[in-house]
Amino acid sequence: CPVCKNPVPAEGYVIARMFSRHDRKHLRVLGCTACRKDPVRGYAP
Repeated sequence: CPVCKNPVPAEGYVIARMFSRHDRKHLRVLGCTACRKDPVRGYAP
């Protein structure tokens, strides 16, 4: 995981948000399922 620097669990995944900025896209990594325990807005497991 780019945030906590630990391996992502086998059943886990990385959580990110994507933004459109003019003529390009921007991706912000928020964490993985191990380090990001609180749900992301609009996300329901």
